Amino acid sequence: MVSGELDVAIINMPLRKIPLTAHHILDEEMMLARRTDNEMQIRKTVSFKRLEGLDLVIPSRRHGLRMILDNAAAAAGFILKPRLEVDTLSAVCEIVAATEMVTVLPGIALNALLSAGRIRAQIINRPAISRSVGWVTNPRRVVSGAAAAVVEIISDDLMRAAKAASRLVGANAIR
Repeated sequence: MVSGELDVAIINMPLRKIPLTAHHILDEEMMLARRTDNEMQIRKTVSFKRLEGLDLVIPSRRHGLRMILDNAAAAAGFILKPRLEVDTLSAVCEIVAATEMVTVLPGIALNALLSAGRIRAQIINRPAISRSVGWVTNPRRVVSGAAAAVVEIISDDLMRAAKAASRLVGANAIR
């Protein structure tokens, strides 16, 4: 983006200031997901501290979602020690659906397998962990009408997927 090679990017918005023009799409709470027939006893909502010691598959440290999780774990006084790190979110979901491992991801990433009944999820609270999604542009470049139209379609799709996942876990996980 900064070098001008891309017109628009949709990103997990970092907490630090970035040298790009940012536009908010949505805030979405993270969810603990597991295979549908996983017998782990978990209430409708789960404390973030409960993640300590679970058999986790999550993105690697270079991934924006992992940074959010690591910051939350540090604030809760522990270090996440995943069994497996995978950056492709659909692959993480497939691993969870096929094993006893669990993950923490936003509903957008979980929506397809939640809808198919292959996984179930709970909202994480105490504290709630969320991520902000936005689109960014280089401030020195003008966004074309075509690029703006594509971003609007993608933004609408993201909102629909987040709302669908939220309904499937019986919570209001987007803002």
